[in-house]
Amino acid sequence: MKRLLMCLVGLLLAASVGGCDLVVFGKRATVLPAQTTSTPSPSSRGTGSASPAGPDAALRTPDPESAEGKAIVAAVVERIDTDLGFPTTVRIDQMSVQDGFALISGTPRTAAGEPIDYKKTAYAEAVKQGAFDDGVLALLAYENGAWTVLEFELGATDFPGEYWIEKRQAPTGLLGR
Repeated sequence: MKRLLMCLVGLLLAASVGGCDLVVFGKRATVLPAQTTSTPSPSSRGTGSASPAGPDAALRTPDPESAEGKAIVAAVVERIDTDLGFPTTVRIDQMSVQDGFALISGTPRTAAGEPIDYKKTAYAEAVKQGAFDDGVLALLAYENGAWTVLEFELGATDFPGEYWIEKRQAPTGLLGR
């Protein structure tokens, strides 16, 4: 069920990383070869400002080996680590960037790359009630030279992306529109 949900999210996000194939990477893990390339991030979020390589309005999927891809994932992993209280990595299902914003979905893993036992976390009751999906969703913005997590959901059973896009006035293209 979770794999189906993540594939559907990938379709909504106009996935361009080979369908629903997964790429494992993070601040404590080895970056696997990427399937697309990217341009540098804009100097300020959501303004459509130009990066050194030119306008940043086009929807794209950053190369996880690029500085930009690593920075986006590191910001999300840092937030997961803080939320769970221990080091993690993340298995990425989709990462889209447009106009100074990034939308990412994936599955957190232990630092060793193993599935997380959420019954041993603050999410134990939600797991017990069947109201927890082990995925992570995050909306980020490029601000002051760094990627910042604006919105974050761990274990969400519903996709909050549309609400986040409207709330933060992020490009709807991140949703594949």
